Amino acid sequence: MTIPAANRYAVIADDLTGACDAGVAYAERGFRTIAWLAASYADIESCDVTVLTTNSRRDPPEMARGKTVDACRRLTGAGAQIVFKKTDSTFLGNPGAEIEAVLAACGFGVALVCPAFPAMGRTVRGGCLQVAGADAPIDLAARLREQCSCRVLSLAAPDTETLRSIAAEGPALIVADALTQEDLARIAVAGAELSPPPLLAGSAGLAREAAALLASPSARLPPESPRLQRGSVVVFSGSTNPVTLEQVRRLTGMAQTIIVEVDISRPARPSEWLRLASETRGVVLTGGDTALLVLRALGARGIHLEREVLTGVPCGRLVGGACTDLPVVTKAGGFGPPDALVRAVRFLSTLGDEAS
Repeated sequence: MTIPAANRYAVIADDLTGACDAGVAYAERGFRTIAWLAASYADIESCDVTVLTTNSRRDPPEMARGKTVDACRRLTGAGAQIVFKKTDSTFLGNPGAEIEAVLAACGFGVALVCPAFPAMGRTVRGGCLQVAGADAPIDLAARLREQCSCRVLSLAAPDTETLRSIAAEGPALIVADALTQEDLARIAVAGAELSPPPLLAGSAGLAREAAALLASPSARLPPESPRLQRGSVVVFSGSTNPVTLEQVRRLTGMAQTIIVEVDISRPARPSEWLRLASETRGVVLTGGDTALLVLRALGARGIHLEREVLTGVPCGRLVGGACTDLPVVTKAGGFGPPDALVRAVRFLSTLGDEAS
């Protein structure tokens, strides 16, 4: 199926799990959404929302900037409208360089920046990001200024008139406060009322509100039927985040669950991982680097996103490779409650039972 060019949208992320947790917001609103492992794999005409990961979180800022510009050119050249720049909810990586790159490459006047994700304990107050459990807040404006040359401002509650006045003075990155999901909705609405609209940049929390503004109330489509297959669920874990380590510990002894520890500093094991994936009911990937390493080993080109298992933990089906259509759940290393992986495994273990 070819999607009309006027209805093609795009999201740019800096790692794969981030691409998925932002992209699933659009899938939940009825958009056919695919997160591609690399720009060269993307079939932009096959989906409503193309999600590209630049895999640039660990790159030097200038390299990340170049990758982002290349992604913008590929997307806009194919007729897609960039609607969201995904950032890490703890502001890791190169947010300043990458957001500024999208502004310059796509002609945005300003960017509204808010990495808050209240459901995950990430909030922004006074321009500072507070992560639940962290000792000190992150000064977002100072962090952005380290990597970009345009103006960086902070607004507690941006309104359309203030945004219009700022935009008239030239390119700017505007940090907005948000303590609740409702605050994020107000940020998205304020941006939508500006003409031309700003670039929205933030975590999956803001992506949800951006997707809601694009969708019609009746747009939600049921997920396509997954490939049905009996067997175990394989969990590939390479994250050393304490949150993930506790989640993996809770999987110990769980029936029909295979845990594979992945060391991203060592070569991939394609034959072993392909054998496991081909014989399984579904796979769970935790950690962006782990997800990318494993899916490349399986020959996948992307993930057709469909729904959330729980907040910030999306499920979809592999696109390309020997395991195409295999159900897959992805989870960022620091995301989710202690039983997040248990719930992901249970979800895949019962997926499709109602149709069998």
